[in-house]
Amino acid sequence: DYQRKFIEIKRLKPHKDGSIEEQREASESFFAHFPPGAAKALRARTEKTFHALMLAEALGVDLQDAQKLREGNETLEMTVGRLLADRTAQVVLEAVQKEGRRVTEHEVLSVLRLWQFKKNDTRLNVLPEGQEWVHSDTFGLIRSRDGRYMVTNPTREYPHVTELLNTFLKDRSPPQLGGGYFPCTSISLNSGYAAKRHRDGGNQGPSMIRGFGDFTGGQLAYWPDDDKSCAVESLVHEDRIPMDIS
Repeated sequence: DYQRKFIEIKRLKPHKDGSIEEQREASESFFAHFPPGAAKALRARTEKTFHALMLAEALGVDLQDAQKLREGNETLEMTVGRLLADRTAQVVLEAVQKEGRRVTEHEVLSVLRLWQFKKNDTRLNVLPEGQEWVHSDTFGLIRSRDGRYMVTNPTREYPHVTELLNTFLKDRSPPQLGGGYFPCTSISLNSGYAAKRHRDGGNQGPSMIRGFGDFTGGQLAYWPDDDKSCAVESLVHEDRIPMDIS
């Protein structure tokens, strides 16, 4: 499993510099050297990290070993959040199997609220006006710029989140399929933004979409008669069909 860069779940080892509470007390002395505004910002960020560490300890996630396996530009805060999400997804999947039931929306939402999203600046077709990035991650396959198909890092490194999402979708296959499984190669996970009007360029066949959490708006505007003969910005607003994705 380590060679495949999966995460081993076990009890958190004591930090070499003392307990989390001792580190919190030491941090307060450090903050005293900063102006009030800067100290407040540092304290809030540090407290968030300590809270995540305490959750990790309670769930039995070994951050010292896990940090050695991280790739890319994940921060410690992002790694902690993603590990907690993966551990929670594992617990949910074990309960679902034991109880012989479906994954609930509440359980998916609890995992998504722990997940730390990547700042994605490559999705140019959905970027809202004035934004340089959005919170977006892809599970499954992507196509690289040289044409190769690759499994994304979150898919390999957080397998229980991947399995949870697939299990949720599999149990809710559209009735149009007659009870059959809805196959897909990729799942795009997005958070906290309203995508600008766009066409998905790489899709083959039908897609599924679902919204989670407390939000306003969030409808999907669909143009059923779009034959792609004009720019997407030229589509008539009144011709759209608003769809509730909650």
